[in-house]
Amino acid sequence: MYAEIDVALPRHPKSLRLAALLKEPDAWLRMVRLWMWAMEYALDGDLSRFTDQEVAQAMGFSLDADPTLISALKKNLVASGFLDSNEKMHDWKDRNKYLRSKQVAMRKLRAKRGTRVTPVLPVTLVPLPLNGTDLIGSEQNRSTPPLPPVGGDEFERFYQTYPRKEARGDAEKAWKQTARDRPPIEALLSAISLQRSSDQWTKEGGQFIPLPAGWLRKKRWADVVTRNYGSDEPQYQDPASAKRILEIVRAAQEKPA
Repeated sequence: MYAEIDVALPRHPKSLRLAALLKEPDAWLRMVRLWMWAMEYALDGDLSRFTDQEVAQAMGFSLDADPTLISALKKNLVASGFLDSNEKMHDWKDRNKYLRSKQVAMRKLRAKRGTRVTPVLPVTLVPLPLNGTDLIGSEQNRSTPPLPPVGGDEFERFYQTYPRKEARGDAEKAWKQTARDRPPIEALLSAISLQRSSDQWTKEGGQFIPLPAGWLRKKRWADVVTRNYGSDEPQYQDPASAKRILEIVRAAQEKPA
């Protein structure tokens, strides 16, 4: 399951409008979180049945955020162009290719069976960490969910999103090797989205983008992003970018079983 995220999103006029309304330079990151949330809880893209507070939580706002900002959140999303006036996400069906393919498949299945079918979304098991290799065959190891297969849905999402598609075999090995210490797939995709606009990844046609295997093994998802907004302006580092990714990682690690 995936939604398209254009590399120009951080500089898109809608993102700039939302940044001004929310007073957050990187407000577009909250839209990425909202899209990911909608893939699970609002597949039709309709947010009219959710309150502003619920949408705010989906976008990553804390429960003690400014009530004035939260109460006007959907209104600001409409004003920026991310929501239509009926509170449906703009161009959601075009963005959500997974939804389109599922809808086509479900229509065919209903026509064949003559019944209404409820779609079942895939469930990903997160493996529990092992402390050493001596647990093989032990009671503790038998209770530990197996690692997801290399080349599975999450690896495909990562590999298809990563801009440099070389040495896939090595990337699959790195995916397997980092299974127990890499962040959730959403954090990886957010990191890639951030780094797409970095100075290193955009310089000289992207020839300095690291291979996907090296990016995984060296934990490059936590890199501090360096951006350049024109030859007349200085480069600057955005430590908040890496901080957001690390916060997602820590939240996943601290989540009770």
